[in-house]
Amino acid sequence: MTTSPKAFTVAAAAVLVSIGAGGFWVVDRFVWHTPAPAPASPAMEAPAAAERSAIITLTPEMAARAGIETTAVRAGEIRQTLRSPGTVTPNAYQQTIVSAVAGGTVTAVRARLGDAVRDGQILVELFSRDYAEAEHMLLSAQASLDLAQKRRERSEKLAAIGGVSAQEVDEAKAEEARQFHAVDDASARLRLFGPVRAPTSGIVTRREVNTGQNIQAGAELLTISNLSTVWIEADIYERDLAAVRVGADARVTSRAYPGETFTGRVTYLDPQISADTRTLKARIEVANAARKLRFGMLVDVELSGAAVPAGLLVPRSAIQQIGGRSLVFVADPAASGRYEAREVQLGISSGDEVEVKSGLLLKEAVVTAGSFALRAEWERKGGL
Repeated sequence: MTTSPKAFTVAAAAVLVSIGAGGFWVVDRFVWHTPAPAPASPAMEAPAAAERSAIITLTPEMAARAGIETTAVRAGEIRQTLRSPGTVTPNAYQQTIVSAVAGGTVTAVRARLGDAVRDGQILVELFSRDYAEAEHMLLSAQASLDLAQKRRERSEKLAAIGGVSAQEVDEAKAEEARQFHAVDDASARLRLFGPVRAPTSGIVTRREVNTGQNIQAGAELLTISNLSTVWIEADIYERDLAAVRVGADARVTSRAYPGETFTGRVTYLDPQISADTRTLKARIEVANAARKLRFGMLVDVELSGAAVPAGLLVPRSAIQQIGGRSLVFVADPAASGRYEAREVQLGISSGDEVEVKSGLLLKEAVVTAGSFALRAEWERKGGL
């Protein structure tokens, strides 16, 4: 049989015809059948997620090993806390500036930076014309006193034999007393212009003088600081002002002393808010008897605000943060060793207590110690 080119071309064309779920390919009079995919077998489907259980049961032995402890949910008020970085600064009220009363040439400096000095200790020695004049006046007053004492003694002897009157004896005693006062005044003047002494006990935290230096009267020589207390300056944002007040308690921690807390009180709030940062300075006074807090040290400050009604409260140790959720483990009062993992919504916190806005009831027992075992068992049962 003869086939024309035109008929061959038409017969060689490929046409796809789709019927129902199957398909046919037609190519040059030959037909191939492509069956539709078979439906997946139920055995091949992904297994359904296991049912997640919020109930955990521990045997008495497991509970004993875990050291489970519980605390009842309580109702009460809580003090809002505010955290801020701070810087240690000197207590300006316990700093004493040592100045020169008279001008002169420094002949010796007997205190270095960081030295502990005591009240009355000589710090700086200097020579001045005022000191030389004061020394001369003291010598002259002492000579006049010696003369007055001798006159009084002689007059008393003469009065005993009737050589002088009682009035002359009284005049001699009065002159002696005047010379005593003159010596005291001259001694005080010499001390004023003499060596510079420490007016109080403390630590030398600034020194502005060296041997051989010529100084003027009134020049600042050293600064003595009492380090038994220091100030912490913290920045408080304008939006947080309502939570801060003078007299509020403060807790201060430092990376230099891990695990140690210093306590103090807010003593001053700057009335001026910075236009650039919208913050003001809060001053916290902190005891520093051991001198651990050093000027310029960076610390973390936690301030206690005013008490506010908080509803239900639980210890911070009861809260478990798991997968972005806040959970607590609640003990079943009707079944020993039975606990429920329950999600809660938290509010404000203060110290070791946290407000719970939802998820718990008053007086329910929440686990505060040994919850690691509960968490492990809960996660093993698909709790995540």
